[in-house]
Amino acid sequence: MASRSSFYFVPLLLLLMLLLASPTSTAALASSKLGSGDAGNATAAATRLRPGKELLKYKRIRALLRKLNKPSLKTIKSPDGDIIDCVPSHLQPAFDHPKLKGQKILDPPERPKNYNFTIVGSGSSRVGAVVVQAWHATGEACPEGTVPIRRKTEKDLLRASSLRRYGRKPVHRGVRRDSTNNGHE
Repeated sequence: MASRSSFYFVPLLLLLMLLLASPTSTAALASSKLGSGDAGNATAAATRLRPGKELLKYKRIRALLRKLNKPSLKTIKSPDGDIIDCVPSHLQPAFDHPKLKGQKILDPPERPKNYNFTIVGSGSSRVGAVVVQAWHATGEACPEGTVPIRRKTEKDLLRASSLRRYGRKPVHRGVRRDSTNNGHE
């Protein structure tokens, strides 16, 4: 009976050791390939992957992008690679501010009757020329009642110092108010 239990135990032990050794050897091989290049890759090999934290960060980025990028009526691809969304004016990001929620949109001001914008550098004279966005060069424009808004990307959010601070003004620390006087100088 003892020989029979050892007969099942040895292959099970070998299988367990093989499964435990396989991911570590794969990780060691991957890190050796990363470190074999120049010195810049040495820091990449030293960093650890934290799939839980990375997945959470990715989910937060996707949720913030869904909140920031509003549904558009028309999409324009600009020559410089940006994507411009034509968002209905009542859904523009300015109305996400708590003090502006529920506000009515005013009518835009009237343009002069002879208003004719020209693109600078298209053979026109520089006198009276209006500088326009790069995506105007495609000849496309947003429909009436919409506003052009550049689409935010993951790259934009990752460029910020933190997701909470994205799109907000920096906090000025170090300015102290003089609380000893009564407001007069």
